Amino acid sequence: CKKHGVALHILSYYEPNSLGTLIKEVMGVTGLTVKGIIKEPDVAIVSLRNIPDVTGICYKIFKEVSDAGVIVDIINLPASFDGTADMSFTVKKEDLSTVKKVLSRRMDELGFSEIITIDEVAKISVIGAALRLTKGVATKVFEVLRQNDINLMLINTSEIKIAVVIDKKHANVAVEKIHEVFIE
Repeated sequence: CKKHGVALHILSYYEPNSLGTLIKEVMGVTGLTVKGIIKEPDVAIVSLRNIPDVTGICYKIFKEVSDAGVIVDIINLPASFDGTADMSFTVKKEDLSTVKKVLSRRMDELGFSEIITIDEVAKISVIGAALRLTKGVATKVFEVLRQNDINLMLINTSEIKIAVVIDKKHANVAVEKIHEVFIE
């Protein structure tokens, strides 16, 4: 598709009535190459409080989750300065009850004090190969969200993607406004 300049429309197998994702190479008004903006509306955040800062704790936590057949997407583990840390990660909303059940059973053994979940969130991703080479893309995404009074819950970046997790009720506006900025 890229070689011949053909747009690719990907429909969801799980949600046949959804709009899907249109992938095409376009030049944003800011001169950045943005390949697409993707909305994942059925995401949940799991936060674990006061995890002991010991070697192997992340392995133990995520071994439980993966053994339960759950795929984890974004993981946020800030630096620990007092011997404990809070960690958040995202899963599909449909897997949330499984994660809560599995981790609740092992909470004392794993040493964290609380599980907090938020299930009405969406992940918005801005994707493009030029993102890693261009400064200010994340800043522009954050500015668009700020201008539309949309709070960030989690942020994840890579060389080709900036992903933000926001309140689900703002997902359509976020996609529309980010699209207006980056895609002609």
